[in-house]
Amino acid sequence: SYEEGTFTPTVTYAGNAASMTFSEQEGRYTKIGRVVTCSMVISQTARGTSTGNMRLGGLPFTSDNDSGDRMQGMITYFGGMNGIRNNMTLYNVTNSTYVFAYDTNSTSQDASTIRTITHSNCDSSGMHIRCWVRYHAGG
Repeated sequence: SYEEGTFTPTVTYAGNAASMTFSEQEGRYTKIGRVVTCSMVISQTARGTSTGNMRLGGLPFTSDNDSGDRMQGMITYFGGMNGIRNNMTLYNVTNSTYVFAYDTNSTSQDASTIRTITHSNCDSSGMHIRCWVRYHAGG
């Protein structure tokens, strides 16, 4: 099966979106069989008052509930981010419609130095990201 469509991506912090505003929330997806590839453009004009880890959500299909099959992607362009220079990855485990953003820019190859992007990494006046994520939809 083949399907193309659009969706509205979301940004939340620890699952909350208090007082956030956006000027752009565009998502496109292609689904071939169970493989889903999404691209997103999100421009946040105010980060709001929620705190915690950043989640990019609103994905069009729930991911497969198989711990050997993880959601993954990359933030390919960003602006309005504090303390982030490059190399942000998107990742989540199973059975969800959102991914977490991680800063992988480290001087060490130790996985423990990878940190989750949080509310404090985003400028209060807004941020902009372009990204993609790929995963298997639940069967």
